[in-house]
Parts: sequence; structure tokens; C-alpha cells
Amino acid sequence: MTAVTRRLTLLAAAVVATVSFGLAEVAWACSCIRFSSAAEQFERSEAVFRGRVLRTQRTGRYQSVTTFEVVEGLKGRLGGRVRVFHGTETGGACGVIFRRGQVVAVTANLMQDGRWSTSSCSMPQFEWQEFRRVARGR
Repeated sequence: MTAVTRRLTLLAAAVVATVSFGLAEVAWACSCIRFSSAAEQFERSEAVFRGRVLRTQRTGRYQSVTTFEVVEGLKGRLGGRVRVFHGTETGGACGVIFRRGQVVAVTANLMQDGRWSTSSCSMPQFEWQEFRRVARGR
């Protein structure tokens, strides 16, 4: 094999690898469980609350922690403020972005280290009123 042929073969392999990796990344998507009802999602969540976003701080390249002022808590021991860890890359990484001042409904779970976490997959899939009805019926 000549030097030119060897270089062309390596170049072709690099192009194939690059294209394959790119396609795999595009095909990778956040795959979420769809809950059948607000009651099911409520039961599978350790915290259900509405909160005002006070601030979001990056904790890593694709990770952040958002501090909420709890406006209405339906489930979980939260106190007046709660910090929730989450990914920040949307799409395949299942991240979620919170905007300062926004009031949002959040469903979260405890991580092994005791910190709250959420993702686009665990965010509420139903209207807030439905979660209220479930909480009243407990």
C-alpha cells in the first residue's frame, strides 16, 4: 500500500467515524416515561410544589442548581426555599431551564446524597389543579 493510499484510507475512516458519531448523537434523545395520570406522577414523586425561581447557578458543564421560593407545596419536606439540581442541556440530555422570577410547578426526587433533583422527564406532565385534587384526596 502506498503512502497516498494509506492516507486516503485513514481519511475515509475518520470521515466515517465522524459522520457515524454525529448521527448517533442526533439520534440520541431524551426518552421519558409518560405517566397515566397526575395521581401516578404525584405518587412517584417525592416532592411536588410550585416555586418562584430565585437563582440558577452552574455546578458543572451541563449541570445547575436552581433555588426556588416555595409558593405552594403539595408533597415533600421543603421549607420556604428549596435547591433543586438539574441538567441544563435540553433535548437528548433531558435538561430543563428555569428563568429567574418565573413561577413553575416542579416534581422532584431525592438523590442518594439527599439533594433534590429534577429533569425534563420528571417535570409535571399534568395541570397544577390536577395535582391539587390528588393532594386533597390523600
